Amino acid sequence: TPIEVLQESLEVLHTMATELAEARRVQPRDDLMTSLVEAEVEGERLTTHEIASFFTLLSVAGNDTTRNTITHTMKALTDFPDQRKLLIDDFDAKIGTAIDEFVRWASPVMTFRRTVTRDTELSGQELSEGDKVVMFFASGNRDETVFDRPRVFDVTRKPNDHLGFGGGGVHYCMCSNLARTQLRAIFNQLLTRVPDIQVGQPVPLVGNFVHAVKSIPCTLNAG
Repeated sequence: TPIEVLQESLEVLHTMATELAEARRVQPRDDLMTSLVEAEVEGERLTTHEIASFFTLLSVAGNDTTRNTITHTMKALTDFPDQRKLLIDDFDAKIGTAIDEFVRWASPVMTFRRTVTRDTELSGQELSEGDKVVMFFASGNRDETVFDRPRVFDVTRKPNDHLGFGGGGVHYCMCSNLARTQLRAIFNQLLTRVPDIQVGQPVPLVGNFVHAVKSIPCTLNAG
């Protein structure tokens, strides 16, 4: 079943990370795993289990979200050619701001649910301890009270208080810097090597958690 396949895949990643962490404890190298093994806060270090869990999180959480952000962004750059030109003409100056717009526009995670821990009120709505509440990221990232022209893709949008990495606090995305680095690298290559790349209508993956794409047609300029 899909659940069994998922569980087996997670176990493979966890085992891989465990073996790698133990190897780096014996023979450190100049890499991320060594940094995790040697990281120390107030005299305490991460356990191998904690490192393996972190490794799995980086491998999985940074996969669906970032790759689907790339796909949705490529569609936006096709639909808004003026924004593509702005980015190509001054990539280094604009990519930092543009990445936030990529994430806002794609909203790669669609929903998250939380449980109310104490009676409170939110925007005039009474919430009781134990209530289940759901955050719809695409809605929040297109809130007309927060964003000017929210349905327009704008790589120069600033400020851009999107919720794609979370709303701050303990639930803020710990992989946000990794995602930014990945998006900067892939679009630097795409817009340099194949600046005229065009994509068509994506085929969505049916689901209610990740704003995912199964496939998307792509055309390259042979010239």
